[in-house]
Amino acid sequence: TQAGGVKEKQLIAHFDDGGVRFQGTIIGQEGGAYLDRTTLTPLPSGEVHQVIEVSRDQGASWRVVYDARYRRSGPP
Repeated sequence: TQAGGVKEKQLIAHFDDGGVRFQGTIIGQEGGAYLDRTTLTPLPSGEVHQVIEVSRDQGASWRVVYDARYRRSGPP
């Protein structure tokens, strides 16, 4: 089996709603590099919205590759 790579990202933004954004450069298996960023946003419901995007043109455009919401498994 093939293990996943390590994503190293730096905190690049804090948002007024309490959200944060991390960004880093990922080296692909074929050697090319691309930007990878994750945005985490707290929601009024207590959930957290996570969006992971990639850019293959140095940040000129972004494509969502993962979009999820997280909630506590038990009572708040």
